[in-house]
Amino acid sequence: MEETFVVYQVRDLELDAMPYIVFDIETTGLDKKECDIIQISAMKIVNGDKIEEFNHFIKPRRPLSDFTTELTGISNEDVQNARKLHDVLVDFQSFIRDFPLIAHNITFDMDFLNEKYNHCNLSLMDNTYIDTLELARRIYPERKRFGLTPLILDYNMSLSSARGRMMDVEVLTQLFPIMLNDAKNEFQCEFIEDLNKLPLNPNDIERKK
Repeated sequence: MEETFVVYQVRDLELDAMPYIVFDIETTGLDKKECDIIQISAMKIVNGDKIEEFNHFIKPRRPLSDFTTELTGISNEDVQNARKLHDVLVDFQSFIRDFPLIAHNITFDMDFLNEKYNHCNLSLMDNTYIDTLELARRIYPERKRFGLTPLILDYNMSLSSARGRMMDVEVLTQLFPIMLNDAKNEFQCEFIEDLNKLPLNPNDIERKK
């Protein structure tokens, strides 16, 4: 089994002072070569405050299937006059700059994005990035489910019934500071590299044997 981390492309950053960007992508499927990104949404956080939002639909190469619309909440009407992939990727690079990136199951998002950056002959993303799915597995080992929905329900947070738009980003913007506080209070994490020193989930250790 491939080794998993909480933090990738680690830099020397103190958690308390760290600005970051929470982001999410919506795609037409799981194949990063054959499928399209149809939305990129993000929120820039500095000193715990939301300071800037990024949210753009992207015109796909083919009409969206009913399955994609049902899964993402994004319709063909939403994307028929949307911007081109290349232009949105350029703007997203300008938005994120060198900020650490935060997402749930972020390795999927980063692999997908870098495939598209490469396809558009653009520089690949070299930001530090944090996977909140792996972070949750390590700091909440007693839990059986680690998706965004069960995690936020545990904290009685509001959950919009609509997907697409900015919902996942808004939810993770609420959840990530709580997870960081739990990592700091329970495991004495002070720097971003400390998150990779968190003990593995016991169930993951069993699967690797």
